[in-house]
This record gives sequence, structure tokens and C-alpha cells, in this order.
Amino acid sequence: MILTNRLGLPRSIENAVRNDPYSRGNADISVTGLIGPPRKRQLEIQFFDQITEDVSERIWALWGQIGHGILERAGDGDAIHEKRLFIERYGWIISGSFDRYCLEEIEVEE
Repeated sequence: MILTNRLGLPRSIENAVRNDPYSRGNADISVTGLIGPPRKRQLEIQFFDQITEDVSERIWALWGQIGHGILERAGDGDAIHEKRLFIERYGWIISGSFDRYCLEEIEVEE
């Protein structure tokens, strides 16, 4: 993918977008990829080297990563954060990551 910076955003923002640590791990597809349009996925794979995206189009994703990082460092002893799980189905390895999994039972008032 070709990443541009047409708006001239600061180099630190551009680098933060370029150095996105996301990985679906050793999986063929992620849960997010499974729920997306199959034709879009096929075209993205086929034309990955020709697709252009601007840094400015990834700002909200960057903010999301910031929010996740802040909540992760909260150090909840009663929860697991950002854990990636894997499963094999029909010859495909599928991965998915949850944001927060609460280990304690939550009481709900009726």
C-alpha cells in the first residue's frame, strides 16, 4: 500500500501511522476481515501495491489506538485486555482480539 501525506501532517503523526503495530498474527483472516465484503478483500489483496491511502484518512484509527493504550494501562486485575485468540475452521486459521474481557461476574440489578 502506498501511504501519502498530502496535507503535510507532522512527521511524528506520519510515522505513528506508518508504524501501526496491528497484526492478525499467524492467521489467514481476522474476524473483522470475515465480516467485511469478500469482493473488497479480494481486490485489496490483488491490488495492494497500487492502493493509495493518505495519513489523514487514518487519524481516527490512530486515536482509537491511543484510547486502547490508555485503558490497557489502567491495570484492571479483574480483566484481560487486548488478547488475540485463534481457531481453525474449514482449513482456515481465524484470529480475533477482544478489547477487554472481565474475569469477575457482574451483578445486574433487575
